[in-house]
Amino acid sequence: MSLRKNRFRLFTIAAGLALGGCLISEAPLLDAKNGRAAPLDPGLYEACEHDGEGGEPECNRIDVSRDGAALYTFRAEDEDETTFARFRRLARGAWLTQLSGEEDEDYFYFLGETAGDDFVMAMIVCEAIPEAVRAKYSARGEMEVDEGKYASTCVAKTLRAAIAGAKAFRSATAPESRLHTVYRKLAEAEQE
Repeated sequence: MSLRKNRFRLFTIAAGLALGGCLISEAPLLDAKNGRAAPLDPGLYEACEHDGEGGEPECNRIDVSRDGAALYTFRAEDEDETTFARFRRLARGAWLTQLSGEEDEDYFYFLGETAGDDFVMAMIVCEAIPEAVRAKYSARGEMEVDEGKYASTCVAKTLRAAIAGAKAFRSATAPESRLHTVYRKLAEAEQE
């Protein structure tokens, strides 16, 4: 996993990434056919990262846009890099989120959820996916679990495995304990 720290700040805490431990794929699992959900309206957002441990959040302004094929772009106002996203509905108010950068070789998966007027994206942590789910999809050849020095990385080979991992993560973790970013759309007066 080689994401630039400044770009990935848009989505999660850099320290969490340094340890690995996320759900990824080596090829995109969501595309213009199966990743067309549109949970965010285009516009300017305040994106505040939370470490899941109650620390003070770090906030940035993020410009969110979407094209006709439902491909989202996220760009921080002080960054040149663009991050791309696709969404697929998991349940009412919940989405599997696929993120990638302009130069990334891997695709990263997050759980997106509505929280009132806010949208929350939480990094899907491999170890927080229950062992039974990881074992089931590993046995089928649909997921590999790469044991790292500090954390394991789950590599989804199929969309079915990524969806199962996201749903299991959602059920197994408390929202307040997740590494997550809260997106709050700015009113027009706040955008100037």
